[in-house]
Amino acid sequence: MDATAVRHLFFVGTVIAAIGGDLLYVELLKPLHTTALGAARRGMKGFALAVLALLIVFSCYTMSLSPNWNGENPEHRDQYERLADAFLDGRLDLDYGDIGEQLLELQNPYDPTERDASGIDYPWDHAFYKGHFYMYFGVVPVLLLFVPFKVLTGLTLTTYHATQLFIAAFFCAMFLLSQLLARRYYPQMSFGSWLLLTVTVSLSGVWNCLCCPALYNTAVSSALCMMAWSLYFYVKAVLDTEEPFKALRLAFVGAVFGALAFGCRPPIALGNLAAIPLLVTFLKKHRLNWRLWLRLVRTLLPYAVVGVGLMWYNYARFENPFEFGQAYQLTLADQSRYGSRSLFDLHWTTMLNGLIFNFFRSPELRGDYPFFSECGVFLMFPVFGYVFLAAGDAATRRRLRERKLAGLAAVLALCPVVITLLELVWAPFLANSYRQDFIWLLSLLCLLLTGLRAEGQENGPGTSRWICRWCVWSLAVGFMVYSDFVIQALF
Repeated sequence: MDATAVRHLFFVGTVIAAIGGDLLYVELLKPLHTTALGAARRGMKGFALAVLALLIVFSCYTMSLSPNWNGENPEHRDQYERLADAFLDGRLDLDYGDIGEQLLELQNPYDPTERDASGIDYPWDHAFYKGHFYMYFGVVPVLLLFVPFKVLTGLTLTTYHATQLFIAAFFCAMFLLSQLLARRYYPQMSFGSWLLLTVTVSLSGVWNCLCCPALYNTAVSSALCMMAWSLYFYVKAVLDTEEPFKALRLAFVGAVFGALAFGCRPPIALGNLAAIPLLVTFLKKHRLNWRLWLRLVRTLLPYAVVGVGLMWYNYARFENPFEFGQAYQLTLADQSRYGSRSLFDLHWTTMLNGLIFNFFRSPELRGDYPFFSECGVFLMFPVFGYVFLAAGDAATRRRLRERKLAGLAAVLALCPVVITLLELVWAPFLANSYRQDFIWLLSLLCLLLTGLRAEGQENGPGTSRWICRWCVWSLAVGFMVYSDFVIQALF
């Protein structure tokens, strides 16, 4: 069977599965939509765990399909493995022989045109500085997984396996965080709509990881994992714990995860801004004495410790504590001048076009599967449209204020804009894969606003059905677009 036949089969199968899934989940499993989440029985909770397990199995299996990413092609996207070996050998750079000396002979080794014209067989997508090659992707996965695995087993951990572990942990955190928010703030939301909404928004931010799981998406998945667990512990500490010292212990764990995210992928780590309204809520909730102030300061220490460690690591490689290697990449564009840019250097049209690209860009129609290209987030995943429905509902906005969640919702809404603008400064162009840096924040916002809106709807089953239908078609669109990456790799 050729690639064209497989694409047609995937299209027909996805449409049938979407329609069948809609009928099965929405119409036939009515108990899921007539039972409030707060009244869910043990069997339903077991069903949710089974769905989570199936989601993890599906994701891990998808990541294993492509030979370009699953380790079958040796020395392809293997920088994490190489850096682990380099650390164990007592060095920070990656050994590629005398290629670095050859690149130094070029007038501008960061110019891709000059590099290609030279005929030098250089390693792609590395940071190059003073004749040495470095990995500019976050170092934390190397320290957490690759080095310990090599020390304990003597074997090299294949990069996509690390991505599988991080994605599985990310899904677990998203389910726990979604359940915590629902139990606390909208327990009358139907169990069926909550479950499918959680699956949909969790998947929306990681489709690219599933089809291209190594290297770049190892950094992405590790940061998503850290931030999801960080916000879970922060939310549990502030919104679900009354005893202040216990809350600070939970918040300390959240700070550890949040700080480690900066060593995975800094743009995703900007999600730590969501901790600010939670901190404000904590300060209003508890009258702090000197002991609590000391504990609060200690809670924030992980950011200082990880920050100092990353600055030392950056200085040891690039003689600049704030340089992660972005300016020294050997990739599609000469980025050596981007280190000196700031947000004020961007023209307003560049900012507006970047925001349109990420959020509202229309799809490009095609003549073959999947018949349309990736597009703006709100068109790619229709379920995020509930953010606008909920934000435009006066009752939902009132419930946000009453539950003291308005600040958190505002940060979750603004962070994707901030991340988009900063990436316009840091990179020569926006790639579709960069949207993974903020979709998870929109996912949390969607969970929060959709749940609060559903809580106030009188027609519970009807509301549940419509939420589920938006979810089903969001899953179908995501599957069609990203499955083509896997088909291309296999054929």
